Amino acid sequence: MIIFETLEQYEKQAKIGDVIVLAGRGIIDGIGTCDSKHQTHKVSKIAEDGQISIKAYRGRTNYKVGASHYDQKVALLTKKEFNQLPILY
Repeated sequence: MIIFETLEQYEKQAKIGDVIVLAGRGIIDGIGTCDSKHQTHKVSKIAEDGQISIKAYRGRTNYKVGASHYDQKVALLTKKEFNQLPILY
C-alpha cells in the first residue's frame, strides 16, 4: 500500500484501473478503517486536465472527484492487498 498525502500527489502517477481508498476529511480515517472491498474505489477515467473519475466497488456510477476533495489522503492498493480484503455484503 502506497499512501499519498493528497490526491494531487497521486494524480501525477494515476492509471486507469488503480484501486484506491480515500481517507476522507472527517473524524474517521478511511484508510485505517478499510476492512472490506466495499470501501475501495477504482479509477475509471482520467481527463486531459487531470481530473479523476472513480467508481465504487461493484458500483455502476462514475463520480468525478471535485477540486474541494483533493486535499485528502489516498492509499493505492496492490492487487494482492485488494484480493485479501473480504466482501462483507
